[in-house]
Order: sequence, then structure tokens, then C-alpha cells
Amino acid sequence: TRKKILARLGKWSTQLHLNRRVFVLHGRAGMGKSSIVHALLRDLSPYYITTSFFFNRGIEECVDPYRLAPTLATQLAHANEELHSLVANAVRKHFG
Repeated sequence: TRKKILARLGKWSTQLHLNRRVFVLHGRAGMGKSSIVHALLRDLSPYYITTSFFFNRGIEECVDPYRLAPTLATQLAHANEELHSLVANAVRKHFG
């Protein structure tokens, strides 16, 4: 159920020191995966910098795996001033 999955994700989010840094939530379309992740991010955002990316076959820009890193970098840059500087410097260094 949704509550069980949220509880499992909440537990995972507090045990990142155990080198389990990625949690893949998968399932059929319409099962509520996006709602679960949005609820988790809402709960974590007061304590952590959070980002998300949703692969969606129905939306062209959400299918391209090459958009993942730039999307997350942009979200991190907007979330934190120090990260903004780091991301901006990396972009300047690698892309001029």
C-alpha cells in the first residue's frame, strides 16, 4: 500500500550512510508512483535538499536519459546558493 511504501522510503532516506543512495520505484502506469515520490519529497524538503526526475514515455523530454543530469543539476543549483556556485563553475568549465 501507499503508506507502507512511504514508510519504507522514509526509512531508506534516514539510512543513506549505508551506501544505498538510489531507490528505484517502479511499476505500471497509474499505480501512484509519482504521488508517492512527491509526498516523500514534501516530507523530506525541510531537512534535505531534494531533487526528482520522472521518466515518462508519454512526454518526449522525459524519455531522454541525457536530460537526467542537467535536470538534477539545475534543481540543486536552485535549491542552494553554494551548490549554485559549484554547478555554475562546472558548466563554465565544461561548456565554456
